[in-house]
Amino acid sequence: NMTDSPNQVVNWWNMGGSIPKHKEFGSGSFMYAQTDFKLAYSPTQYQLNWGGKVNPVTNLTREFVFVRPNYFVVFDRISTIDITYLKRCCLNFKNQPSTAGGVTAASLGSSKIFVATLLPTVPVFTNIQVPFNSGAMLSSVWRMEITTSPEVANLQVLNVFDAAPSAQASVTPNVKFTGTGFVGVHIKNTAQNKVVVFSDNQAA
Repeated sequence: NMTDSPNQVVNWWNMGGSIPKHKEFGSGSFMYAQTDFKLAYSPTQYQLNWGGKVNPVTNLTREFVFVRPNYFVVFDRISTIDITYLKRCCLNFKNQPSTAGGVTAASLGSSKIFVATLLPTVPVFTNIQVPFNSGAMLSSVWRMEITTSPEVANLQVLNVFDAAPSAQASVTPNVKFTGTGFVGVHIKNTAQNKVVVFSDNQAA
């Protein structure tokens, strides 16, 4: 989230963004996509001409792999022109989530979602109740913000989403691994191990 104070380098979003890569593998068993949201924070031509505004974001990409039927591995990279600009990865839930040991969980009816945060290495979690109007009914949702303290110039967030039945007590065991030029996660599914690897080079 780059729109809140003190990030008012631009006054509103230019609504840019793209999906430069998308592909399915293994007869639909895996799906990969890369999105680039940097232009969503670029100033309009009017602001460039008269306001002297600049895009505060130098990089804002999301890569994700959907491992059917119930795992999503999401890798976010956020960089800004000023290290002090607030950078947050926000997760939204209908019901209040709980976080322990780097894993966030929330239930709704017969379903449960686990989110294992593997990056940043020392994440900071903030749980916020957000009111909103749904027709004539005032309701609320919950937003979990993930960041670091202090702020960093380049924030990387690696999350594993595990969609499960409400009876499942814990997230499927997983572990992050790194090497020269890559970062990955091993999901230790009892039926079949799952491994997802992302390149350090976003153009690769």
